[in-house]
Order: sequence, then C-alpha cells, then structure tokens
Amino acid sequence: MHDRRFYTVLIGVVFAAFANHAIADDIFVGKFASLPSKFPPLEANAAELYIAPKGDKYVVTEFSKGEFKLDYLATRCDSKKDLSMPLLASGEIFALCAAESGFARFVYSQNGIDERDPRINVLKDRNEASYLREQYYMPPFFAFRRVDSFKYAPNDPIKLLSHETSEFAALCREVGVKLLEKPVAPVRSIAYDFDPKRISSWLHYWRVEVDGDGRILGLGGFSKLNSIEATKKASFEFTERRAGDGAGAATINPSAPYYRFPAGRQPYYGVDELGADVLAFLDVDKPDEYRKAPISQSAIRYQITLTDRRSGAVLGVQTYVVDQLNHRACGVNVDSVISPSAFIFDAINR
Repeated sequence: MHDRRFYTVLIGVVFAAFANHAIADDIFVGKFASLPSKFPPLEANAAELYIAPKGDKYVVTEFSKGEFKLDYLATRCDSKKDLSMPLLASGEIFALCAAESGFARFVYSQNGIDERDPRINVLKDRNEASYLREQYYMPPFFAFRRVDSFKYAPNDPIKLLSHETSEFAALCREVGVKLLEKPVAPVRSIAYDFDPKRISSWLHYWRVEVDGDGRILGLGGFSKLNSIEATKKASFEFTERRAGDGAGAATINPSAPYYRFPAGRQPYYGVDELGADVLAFLDVDKPDEYRKAPISQSAIRYQITLTDRRSGAVLGVQTYVVDQLNHRACGVNVDSVISPSAFIFDAINR
C-alpha cells in the first residue's frame, strides 16, 4: 500500500511538471554558465545566471566568480528585440528584457551567433568557434551554456535564489515614516547633522528606488517626471552641515564647525553654531558597516529624526533599511522610492 501511494505521488509530480509548459518547455528557465573566453576582459567561467519563473515574469540572478552580483525581474520581449539581435543572431531569436527599463538583457538565438557578422571577426581570429555557436548570449558577445534546466527541481528555485536574509527581514519590521508634531512656524531653513563619534557623514544617497519585491533599482538620481515624488521637494533659504561633510573648505571662516549654504549661487561660509529652523539628525544601527564603501555595505537600518529647533518638538521620524551587498531595501515612503526629501517635505508642510 505504501509503495502504491509513493508511485501515485511521483506520477502526479511528473505529470504536473509536464503540464506546466511555462516551466518545462521554457528556453529561459535554468542555470546558465558563461563560456571560457580569451576575449578580454571576459574570464573563464566568470559569470553564472539563474533564471526562474515568477508569475508572468522571470527572476534573473547574476553571479560573478561565484559571488552574488545582482538580480532583477525580466519579461519576455520577443517582439521588441534589441537592434543588435538581428545582426548577431542566426535563425529565430527570443529575448528577455529588464521589467523596469525594457532593455534586452538575455537572448536565445536558434542557431547561435551569426559568424558572418563583421563585428565579431576578432572572436573568429581568436579561434572562438565554439563560443560563436552558442545559442544564449548577452548582447553583444557574452555567450552562455545551459547547465541545469530547473524543470523538475524539488525545491522552489525562487526560494533557493532569495537574497533577502533573515537579518534583513527582521530589520525591516516597523520601517517607514511617522509624522508627529507640526512646526510652530513656517520652515525656511534646515540643518543636517549626525554624531561624529559614530559616523563621519550624512547620507551617501538621497533616494533609493526599489521594485515590488524590494530589489534596488537605483541609488540617487532624480524623481520621475509627473510623479508624486517630484512634487515633494522643499525649498529653503539656506541649509547647514558639519564642516567637511560633502564640501571643501569654505573661503569665509573655514575653520568653523558648521557650514551654511545659502540658496542660489551665493558662496557658502563657516558658522560657529547651527541657526536653521529644523534639524534632520541621522543615525544608523551599524556605524562600522556604514564606514565601508557603499557597494560593500550589508543591511543597515537608517533613522532620520526631524526636530523643530525653535520649539524642541519632534516633527517626524523616518526609518528604512538598505542592503547594498544583496541589492535589497525596505521602507518606501513615496511611489516606489525611499526618499528623505519627501519625508522632510511632508513633515514641514502640515
């Protein structure tokens, strides 16, 4: 009886795998390894791709020399096709595009790369014939070979490839914005400060854009045209910072502990104490991690406390987490963006 039940379950699993054509017959689902290449700067087996289905999209995870590099959501874009595809590909071609940007990121060419393309003569000269015949590549020349199909994987490949650590998930509890007291009067100036015994600068990035799964899409940059974020930009008569925090020595009173930056093109100058209406104070849970180069930082929990210096009242607190090492962030407060600027705007305009 036990054996009969086992075979019934096994047949059901196999049948389900074949029934799911999106997975079983999908040319893009699997593990792909880059081919050894003499073509600089590519190195032998330097890159691996893991592509797993997620609804009507794909999760593409890239590793370089065995270390996680990045991951992103992708969609099929066979009809769109990058301009370089017809020139490089031979036979029918299919493509994956990054879901956010729409750019072609991974291509399947029915008959490999077209060796007649004049742009790849340098590869032919280097005796890379096997490289040219591969069906999978990243435009223009980075070829891959499928090494694992994932077709009947016993575990969910999405979970296997997840880079949201338990620490990150714990840090992401109770993130976001809390608006508290209102300003006692209109806010015309702001100071940005921190404890120099813990950290040495204010924020590296003023905005972090993420997708629906918390993957970092961009650090810094500008708000999108006609977005809600674009409307939340406060203007100030002047701002203040600690001397040495993002600016060279002032020409006036350069040895002062703080610098004042007037609006417009007026020169900034040193001041002996802060005089702004409100104070945005930054702290992090891991000062040692924050001192690393941004690209090497693992999960850090940021907290910005905005205080009205005229009354001492706390106007609001913003808390968020950024893990640049694993390309994750949480604590979105406007559109799909973590924006201290939007937080400050909301806190002083009530």
